[in-house]
Amino acid sequence: MREFNVRSLNNVKINVEHSFEYGTSEIYMCVQTRDPIIVDLHIVSKENFYKEELSEVWLRGLFIGIVLAMLLYNGVLFLSEKNKIYSSYILYLMFFFLMVLSYNGYLYMYVWQGYPELNKLSIPIFMMAYMIFGIQFAQHFLSLQRRNLKLYFYSKVMIYFLLLSALLLYILGSYFYFVIGTITMSTLFSVFMFYIGYIVWRQNNYWAKYFLIATSAGSIGTFLTALTVLSLIPFSYLLYRGVEIGIVLDSLLLSLALAERMRIIQEEKVKVI
Repeated sequence: MREFNVRSLNNVKINVEHSFEYGTSEIYMCVQTRDPIIVDLHIVSKENFYKEELSEVWLRGLFIGIVLAMLLYNGVLFLSEKNKIYSSYILYLMFFFLMVLSYNGYLYMYVWQGYPELNKLSIPIFMMAYMIFGIQFAQHFLSLQRRNLKLYFYSKVMIYFLLLSALLLYILGSYFYFVIGTITMSTLFSVFMFYIGYIVWRQNNYWAKYFLIATSAGSIGTFLTALTVLSLIPFSYLLYRGVEIGIVLDSLLLSLALAERMRIIQEEKVKVI
């Protein structure tokens, strides 16, 4: 990735301005990257470029607004309740939010324009953190340490496996394998989260049904996006954005479930008093 200031237009999308002579032109391009990337090329006028961008901005803005609102909402609840469930959930959402801002180019545009290598590394790092804190949230929300020690052990093993795998891929392999490995592990993370929810639901954990429904949306979205980026399924804009759609549903449903859980806990405290 080249530095941001070489782009013709100040935009999150990679763009090059070129003047064509009247008539037919033959265009030859060479695209080289270490990243798995969807190359979606368009030749448009500057006016049409901004029109197309406007149609996408409101969708990204809606997504960013919803996730940011959920972060603020749960942040306020954490400050009032001081519960570990909220802290792990906020970190889970925060790193997902940063990952999306990074791979959509917003952090590169507004935060570290002169550091393309940092921008490349930020995406898999944020992705790894999002998965780790997602598993930690599952531990707290489903009370695995108290209700299911076997699943709690498996979840801790999964966290160490993610960390160790990422470290080994980066040190012993290369950046390319680090990125591909992280994306592949996101599919494993999706399956594991669904597995946890299903097993606990079978054990009649009251909160498992909320967790299973919510994380199913996020897990399916993550799984479909990963398969799309790895070119294992045909490209579709909807599937490519599946992780964002899934996590929006995930955050809305889990935020409601968390609020309901804390309400019941407070009622039980009042009854004890």
